[in-house]
Amino acid sequence: MKTIAMLVVALITVGFSVPTVAADPLSVQDCIREALEHSPLLSSNQHLIEADRADIMKKKGATLPYFSTQLQGYEVNGSPVTAFTPLGLFEPASGGVLTSKGIRFPSAHWAPVGLEEVGVTYPLYYEGSILGLNDSPSVASARAVMTQQQLTQAVAEQKVIFDVLTAYIYVIGYRRELATQRELLKASQRQLAITREQVGLGLKLEQDIDVAQGQVDQAQQGIESASQSAQTFAAELAEMIGRSSDDSLELQDWWPKLPKLPPQRQLVEEVVAASPALSIQQAKIDVARQQLKVDQTSLLPTATLNTSFSGAQDLEYFNGNSTHPRPTLFLSYLTVEMPIFDFGQRASAIRESEETLLSARDALSEVKLQLQSSITQTYGTILVDAQTLATMQSTYIKEDRALMLARAQHDEGMVDELGLATAEVTALEAKVPVEVEDLTERLQYASLQNLTAGVWRLVR
Repeated sequence: MKTIAMLVVALITVGFSVPTVAADPLSVQDCIREALEHSPLLSSNQHLIEADRADIMKKKGATLPYFSTQLQGYEVNGSPVTAFTPLGLFEPASGGVLTSKGIRFPSAHWAPVGLEEVGVTYPLYYEGSILGLNDSPSVASARAVMTQQQLTQAVAEQKVIFDVLTAYIYVIGYRRELATQRELLKASQRQLAITREQVGLGLKLEQDIDVAQGQVDQAQQGIESASQSAQTFAAELAEMIGRSSDDSLELQDWWPKLPKLPPQRQLVEEVVAASPALSIQQAKIDVARQQLKVDQTSLLPTATLNTSFSGAQDLEYFNGNSTHPRPTLFLSYLTVEMPIFDFGQRASAIRESEETLLSARDALSEVKLQLQSSITQTYGTILVDAQTLATMQSTYIKEDRALMLARAQHDEGMVDELGLATAEVTALEAKVPVEVEDLTERLQYASLQNLTAGVWRLVR
């Protein structure tokens, strides 16, 4: 027992001494992959695709033979009842036209009867399909609906990628801004402390303290804002990739490299040629076109071949009845339904489908115009952001070089501590808007990728 106890203690000690391997930081590709796996929107769309596939088979089956069987049990008591029986016409027992005088109506007294039937219904011509060998317009319409849903799934995937990409950019961008704001806070606090010392020595005015204090307060507010924004978007990203919003996400410090944009006209032409959004609208046109064909076929005859074999027996035979008739019946008939007049119902349905088709075609042109306009606006915004960022970077470079000069002069004794602290604050204050504008520009690139539905990509 002592040996076992020592072994258990040793195992526990070894277990506690094994170092925990930290998980690798998530890359943007990792987040996108996990978000695609956990997206409820994509899962919902996939179920709709499967439902559309089943709908195709359902409508295809309506043009093929249908086999059926039925079993019926009767308890019969009384005489046969038809509209002619009270008049004594067409009596089953006599087989002729008789008067009611002296007619004996055959009847049954609580007799059990069993009936079985096997039948086949074969649509010979139904909704434009001949013997089920060719697809009817309703089947083609169901295929177009499934194609539309598949294209919608592709657009939804791009939307998920866009949401993950923007959230990732926000988190990294605000974390970078947070680090800069913390540096700015330290420099501002140092500047404030030096200013207070010099005010005490009579070298500065009292209002200089208020100015320095305002810079400290502004830096603290910037830290709170950047920290809250980083936490908010980190929680949103965690939800999208199927993790708890309370999880602390370790992300790679990735900042997307901005690729060179193709010429605007070339980009628009490529997107128009391959955009799933336009393909979805084209699928809607196909659905409307097939529905028009379905309505047009309602003016045509419908032919159906019905075949059945029935058998019946007197179940009283099992109770000792001496007779046991077993009648059988083979029945085959052709039903042809020809529409004649319906007060304009079918014609109105056709006209409705025609207008729906025309509307879908016009909607395609409208979607194309909206897509072109959105790409053009985003493209223009990126160019404006690039110019604004270049101006801000120029200002920051100027202030950063001034800081480098101040440090060199400080080492030579030409600049005091307050001058150096002020140069640091000024440089960091110029850096913050550069980071904000840089974040904005990258978000616009992500929006452009979403608009083009992956035809042009920021992230591969």
